[in-house]
Amino acid sequence: MRLLTLVNIILFLGCSVNKSAVQSVYITQDQKYSIANPRDLGVEITAAQSFTGNYQDKVFSFHCHLEIDSTQLTVIGLSAIGNKIFTLKQTDKNIEFDMGPMVRTPFRPEYFLMDFQLTYLPLSVLESIFDNTEIRFEEIKNTGLTRNIYDKEELIVKIKYEGQDKWNSNLRFENLKRNYSFTIEPAEVKIKNI
Repeated sequence: MRLLTLVNIILFLGCSVNKSAVQSVYITQDQKYSIANPRDLGVEITAAQSFTGNYQDKVFSFHCHLEIDSTQLTVIGLSAIGNKIFTLKQTDKNIEFDMGPMVRTPFRPEYFLMDFQLTYLPLSVLESIFDNTEIRFEEIKNTGLTRNIYDKEELIVKIKYEGQDKWNSNLRFENLKRNYSFTIEPAEVKIKNI
């Protein structure tokens, strides 16, 4: 019994829950990005995705379970064998990030959330967030879709979707300013417009 209690204490201490009221993060050295509310995505969605990232010569990957409704966005990161790596929850008021025991993620949750929103928010929402700034957007439609984000004339982010539907397309996100990238491959997506 004492051993079981000790194991539970160790597991509890190994978990880290961080609750934050972060409202904005820096997209460039001097330009802030105001984190949008989950309802701004304009959809209710349940999805399974595979995520692979590259940063500083390191590669990391995980599976994610994603749920979005008008009040909350939840991303659960899972290892290849199904162990929870992290849970990220965003409401209108705060961001909550919970890491599994003995886990270190190579990203800060608020920046992960910004990149997610730069990838999936409607273009009109992003343009309103950056109204009166020098950040601008360009979308190029061909067999797929490319979303370019510029700071003045400098290309800082490039997102390339294999199809026209962002949620159901494989995509590659490149942050040219901070030198990292990731790919997302959707496995199962259920969407309802709100």
